[in-house]
Amino acid sequence: SKDQYVVRQAAAAAGAQADLPLGTPRPTAPTRQYYHARTGQPIHPRLLQSGYDSDDEVDEGWRLRRAEVLLDEFEDVTPPEKAFMKLWNRWIFARPIQADRDVPRAVVAFARAHAAEIAGQNLRHNFLLHLFHLWDNSLLAAAHISAALDVVDDEAARPTSEEP
Repeated sequence: SKDQYVVRQAAAAAGAQADLPLGTPRPTAPTRQYYHARTGQPIHPRLLQSGYDSDDEVDEGWRLRRAEVLLDEFEDVTPPEKAFMKLWNRWIFARPIQADRDVPRAVVAFARAHAAEIAGQNLRHNFLLHLFHLWDNSLLAAAHISAALDVVDDEAARPTSEEP
């Protein structure tokens, strides 16, 4: 009859096997073997079911280490300049700046996070030169420079625990 035909077509369109008797196991699609993107090792199916993706395991730390080695090779750069550049590069590597408008906020956050190191290693001058470079490129305003330096200066003015 026409109704049975429509029911069979709908069942077939839904992927069901209309001709199989009840209780008969349905055929399943073959399982695929997936491999790790970097190592080429097989990935266990349970790992895939939990949402695992080997492409998320990118280790770009080698780029930072290589940049620091290359920076150390410069002979016309002073040790304090190298120390500041490494500090800034590590910060930016961990927290990339996506847009020019984010630079002021990132600079102040950097100052807050590293004020003790900047003050303790006498890197304030290098920090100021870096801020001027960002200002020359229209990424910072004078108010942003003042705010970042205030953070560092407040840390430098704070008494150390060694003082009585």
